[in-house]
Amino acid sequence: MLITQAGLTHLTPNELRPEFQEYNNLWQLENKRHGKLSEIFKKLYPSINDGLENFWYQSMMYWMKIDEDKSLTESCLHDWKRYEFFKIGTHYRCEKCRLIITELFYKNNFA
Repeated sequence: MLITQAGLTHLTPNELRPEFQEYNNLWQLENKRHGKLSEIFKKLYPSINDGLENFWYQSMMYWMKIDEDKSLTESCLHDWKRYEFFKIGTHYRCEKCRLIITELFYKNNFA
């Protein structure tokens, strides 16, 4: 209901039920709507927002370091594809074994 009231989705409350069951694109917000939702959340919960972003960033960096170490010892013939991560920047993910590494590590070891 709050998502509809904030104007973040075009669906009416009566239309939400089927979307929940199918998990279609109810949670796929457009860039503009995502920005609006983020601004509302930051205003209501500034400390929580900062904590969540920091935790997400630190977690991603931690797991990428582990994946970097594993990428040198895995028996996979890596097929690296370039991706962009929110607030992290460019990284590479192996399409076969799903390891994620930083751009610097990729350039130093695989390029």
